[in-house]
Amino acid sequence: MGGPRVGSAPGASTRGTLWVSLPRASESVERLLLSIGVFVDHDVRPPISWKLIVDGVSVSREFRPQFQVETDWGVYMKAIYDVKPILSRRVVERESHKIVVIRDAVKPVRMADAVLYARYSSEKGVYSVSYWTGAVALEPGEGYQVNANLGRSMEGKRRAGVIVHSPYHDASFRVIAGGSQPETAVGEGSHYIEASVPYKGSPVPVYIRYEDPGYRFYPRIAVVSDVFVAEVKAPEPRPRLVVERVSVKDSRLVIEGYVENVGDDVLEPPMLVVLALGVRLARKKLPRLEPGGRTGFRVEFAVDRLPIRPSRANVRLVWRRLGETRIVSREVSLPTAPS
Repeated sequence: MGGPRVGSAPGASTRGTLWVSLPRASESVERLLLSIGVFVDHDVRPPISWKLIVDGVSVSREFRPQFQVETDWGVYMKAIYDVKPILSRRVVERESHKIVVIRDAVKPVRMADAVLYARYSSEKGVYSVSYWTGAVALEPGEGYQVNANLGRSMEGKRRAGVIVHSPYHDASFRVIAGGSQPETAVGEGSHYIEASVPYKGSPVPVYIRYEDPGYRFYPRIAVVSDVFVAEVKAPEPRPRLVVERVSVKDSRLVIEGYVENVGDDVLEPPMLVVLALGVRLARKKLPRLEPGGRTGFRVEFAVDRLPIRPSRANVRLVWRRLGETRIVSREVSLPTAPS
């Protein structure tokens, strides 16, 4: 369940890897924290010997948690490291960061979550962030609330996120942030549940509820480990995806159209993807678009390899912004005969 198991026990590996993304800083970083959460067996006691490496730099040779909580499927432990002295330059240079844990011991640890929290100035916008990290155990039917202090609203976009670790395939969780619509996650493993926050005051209440299914199951205790609330006021690209023509040529389907950036910031090179019946049929990297810029596209593909010929396809434009993957899509009908 969840991330890699690291150790020398059967079914584990002595080396585990996680990747985290963070928007690149344009200048020096004021604060940089790394939060790591793991699950261990009940008889494992800290400190735990391991080697923690981030972007090729050794951070720690042992795991000393500041928070831990017992569950009926193991012990969740959380440690926070101040990594500014050794990693601040790398946050300026790159967006993706590689976290490696090496442990050669019989009792494995399971890597559950990794969060890289940075505070720095940006030339393109204003940001306000409240970050809570720790460990709270929840039984079905219980809830937990964090009141996140963002200060005075900048009239920007507000979002909240919660990381919860679930023990059971039917477990269900619901998050409401500042009067938002409920956002849910279901199933076993580690979930990141995100919600758009309409409330402009402070503090922002973020409530997570572990739904009670009405029957007994095991294991049943979930763990809430991280809560974020952020407000961003910044220029943004706004791509408009237009499909102009769908046709058949020489037994191949052809989709033509254009992408226009109607926002007020640069759209970094996006990827155009065509999907049908859950299968990726085509992909094409498009050029970088300045505000007001426009580029045409033409993709063609055969659908003979699919078990049945699809009648519809989904055309998606995928791009990265502030460390997040964003998508706009259009559904199109596929012709069955040459046009």
